[in-house]
Formats: sequence, C-alpha cells, structure tokens
Amino acid sequence: MHGNEDEDEYDSRIKRSGCYEQHMKLLDCHFETKDWRACKDAMREFKECFERHEQEAASNELPGNSSKSTRKV
Repeated sequence: MHGNEDEDEYDSRIKRSGCYEQHMKLLDCHFETKDWRACKDAMREFKECFERHEQEAASNELPGNSSKSTRKV
C-alpha cells in the first residue's frame, strides 16, 4: 500500500498549497492551547501564505502569464 492512498483530500490540498508548515504550526498551537483565539498569529501566517499561493496560481492561469512565455510587453 502506498503512503498517499490514505491521505485525506484536505491534507493533500494543504500540501499542494505550499503552506503545510504554517498549517502544522496552527494545528500544534490549537492542540497545545485548546483555544483558537490564542493562535491568532499562526492563523494569520497560514491565511497569508494560502492567499499568496492562491493569487500566484490564479495569475499563472491567466492567458499570456505562462511561465514559459518570454514575450515582453
């Protein structure tokens, strides 16, 4: 059996987002404190990372924004 066969889609998406480390810090904080309010910094870091990667992915999907494009405007 392969390691990824049992992986949750949510976990897979977090790993693909590039923000897995920030996500784990947030989960660790909540596990330790049992209070999301005590994890505002970790939550902000994860949110900012996730939003940044979403924006990068969206801009790469726009026509003419291919990483292979060498055309200059």
